[in-house]
Amino acid sequence: PILPFNFLPLNGYAFFAQRLMSILLIFVSAFLVHKISRSFFSGKISLGISLFFLTTYSYGQPSILWPSIPAQTSLLILTYSILRFFQNDKQKYLLIASISSVMIIGSRIQIGIAAVFATFILLQISKVKKSSWIYVVYVSTLLLAYALLLSTRGYLKFAFFDSLVFPFEYLDRSQSNWTLPRTSITTAAIFYSLLVLLLKFGKNKKFIKAIAFSNISFALVLLYAFYSDLQFFYFLFSRIYVAIILFFISLLLFYLFKTLREKMILTLQERALFMYGLVGSIQLFPLFDAFHGWYASAPLITTFPLILKTIKFFQNLTRSKVDKFLFLNLSLLVIFFSLQTFNAYLSDSQPFSFEQVKGVRLSESQLEDFRKEFAFYHSNIPQGSKVLNLCPNADPFFERAYFTSASRYLVFWPSFDRAEFLNDAILNSDYITSCVQVDRLNSNSARLLKTNFNLMSKGSELQSWGTSWEIYQRNEK
Repeated sequence: PILPFNFLPLNGYAFFAQRLMSILLIFVSAFLVHKISRSFFSGKISLGISLFFLTTYSYGQPSILWPSIPAQTSLLILTYSILRFFQNDKQKYLLIASISSVMIIGSRIQIGIAAVFATFILLQISKVKKSSWIYVVYVSTLLLAYALLLSTRGYLKFAFFDSLVFPFEYLDRSQSNWTLPRTSITTAAIFYSLLVLLLKFGKNKKFIKAIAFSNISFALVLLYAFYSDLQFFYFLFSRIYVAIILFFISLLLFYLFKTLREKMILTLQERALFMYGLVGSIQLFPLFDAFHGWYASAPLITTFPLILKTIKFFQNLTRSKVDKFLFLNLSLLVIFFSLQTFNAYLSDSQPFSFEQVKGVRLSESQLEDFRKEFAFYHSNIPQGSKVLNLCPNADPFFERAYFTSASRYLVFWPSFDRAEFLNDAILNSDYITSCVQVDRLNSNSARLLKTNFNLMSKGSELQSWGTSWEIYQRNEK
């Protein structure tokens, strides 16, 4: 997704351009969610789904174009194109589906591979089986063209290493810090319980009023948390949103299992929607956070009302009751998720004060932290030095014209520790900035660092990820 920016003279507006592209892709995705939903639902329900999608993204986050955003948009393009292809069998939609498949592979290769397999299977079970092999030819040709483009820019070997070699050969699961989201799983189980109770006691007006009262009470608790303890509010937001996505995924899996057991007949369009919903949900693993939950939300969220339509209780509801139910819950969702979305714009902000970075605004406290950090780097490291950054925070390179990175990777995660390039980067560095404990590196890397570098300075007041910044200087021999 970053490749187009290499062809543009941005003159310091790279972060701004990435942010603009992110917002653009988000609204394109919302439009596609609406178009996909209209293939199955009325206008009101489709609008509600796209509104839920739009209001659950945190627009106030840092200006970084995460590959998951274009991967999500491309998956929605693929979903819409295949649905349209099944409707009228026009080859242009198959070509668009092929292009979007390659775009997914270029952004998130594991999602792309799953999407290609899902598309091939769907085309195989359609009336035009030969279109599956035409799709394979299209994808193969476009992948070759994409590889040639990367090769001309000198990116092909790096793309191959980053997408395939590095994650499968070097990432050590024993060093990763992900765990099962127990809070979100428990909350998803509560959602299941509420759905079961609704199906059992849904005709009881007192029960319906109790659910409505509970929703409103919970919304008031969130409002209180938002204004009294913002950190607790974000914790609630993250856990609840992940729980919602886990609930959608598990409900979809349960429904598919039920269709197989009871030999229910699904239309080709329904099969496509369900399969792409599962493909997109892969983005949630392994971090299980709100960001990746949102990346996994589409086209998954369109499957939820489609499953509810098959339940007798919801089939018997009058249109006015459905409208009231949707209005109440969507209103609460909009309030809840909009709070975290627009919080970043409630405080005063100022433009970032470096010529190389334009169009970025930060709060006064954030700007002050940056000033202290850059003063620390500049007072200890000469301009033009080769610097290796051993920290998940890439702040030393935010002012890119000052330092040269000794590694292609501007950040460091503990799971990078097994990679051979780390030792080469250590030997190629003049200075090392670090916010990790050196003793936690693998023995070979720690030995290289201690043998060739001395601790030069420590920013006791400057911390990242709970550890003070340190600067190491190469020994003079």
